[in-house]
Amino acid sequence: MSHTLHPSQAEELRNTLKARARQLRDEIHQTLRKSDDEQYTMIADQVRDLEDDSFADLMVDVNL
Repeated sequence: MSHTLHPSQAEELRNTLKARARQLRDEIHQTLRKSDDEQYTMIADQVRDLEDDSFADLMVDVNL
């Protein structure tokens, strides 16, 4: 059995998949930003001066 899509159906499917891919990328981006924020907060809560805050920023940036 061979099933083929009409060109307009194929275009609609392509657009739907592209939109979903964009949505998933946005969700991943937000999750990573939230993770970075949580890591920063956890590290920054343990430090008190500017040098330590800078070090905490660096550690979050390099995912340590």
